[in-house]
Amino acid sequence: MSEQRIVFPVAGENKIAMPPEVASLSEAEKIKKGICPCCNGTLVFQEGCKACYGCGWGGCE
Repeated sequence: MSEQRIVFPVAGENKIAMPPEVASLSEAEKIKKGICPCCNGTLVFQEGCKACYGCGWGGCE
């Protein structure tokens, strides 16, 4: 079984490299899958909104 990692980018660094099938997703599709549309980091659910600790992106539905 392969090991899965959650990657939190550091602000100011380049975007996290993503597989082509993820890189081609629209912004809305990335958000639905928990991927930050700005830096490709992992989104978390915080205070009723999705947020990215890596770049500070945040969005409320």
